[in-house]
Amino acid sequence: MKNLDARRRGVSALVAALAVGGCGTAQADGIDGTDSNEFVRIINVEVSHVETEKFVEEIRLTAAAVANQDVMVSAEESGVIREIFVDKGAQVERGAPLAKIDDRVLTAQVEQARAVAELAAHTWERRKRLWEEDRIGSEINYLEARFGAEQSTAALKVLEERLARTTIRAPFSGVWDERHVEVGSMVGPGQSVGRLIDLDPIRVVGGVPERYVPDVWVGTEASVDFDIFDDERVTAPIHYVG
Repeated sequence: MKNLDARRRGVSALVAALAVGGCGTAQADGIDGTDSNEFVRIINVEVSHVETEKFVEEIRLTAAAVANQDVMVSAEESGVIREIFVDKGAQVERGAPLAKIDDRVLTAQVEQARAVAELAAHTWERRKRLWEEDRIGSEINYLEARFGAEQSTAALKVLEERLARTTIRAPFSGVWDERHVEVGSMVGPGQSVGRLIDLDPIRVVGGVPERYVPDVWVGTEASVDFDIFDDERVTAPIHYVG
């Protein structure tokens, strides 16, 4: 019995020694009891210089391209179109003749008025000299000769102006886009003979919603994209707001 008790005490001492040894190993592996599976989270940070940039707010609108000038050229005298100088689609300069109205009657009237004006001027000079130098004649004849000369000169100027208007000219440089008459056509004052347009520059006209009105003013840069031109953008300042 004594030998059995001694064996039991030896086994108990061995188990206690193993337990103490195991605890020492655990403390050594855990590094003072801390968790060996703890992770440190790393965050990547990028540093850049702060720079100022222009902030642009875009307002998209629908607009229409229109000619700089677009007029119907009209005749100023009555008559038959005798000659046409410009074909449809041609580029013309300001003052270039477009068409000619028959001027034979007016030409004859101008020649007649010129002869009358020359005679009246000669009569006036003669009576003026006689009256002022020799007091020959009457003051009434003197005044009548003076007014006659002035009246005939004015009448000649009117007819010369009408004769000049028988040649229909371009009021500005542009493209003769339409022609409404042919040789032999009868025209009268105010009747359209064709259409002249000026495409340099082309104006772009569009409406702006009321809420955007405070943001749009003369001088604001606007960019225009045309449907018929691929990848082509035109930028120009706004010239009129109203």
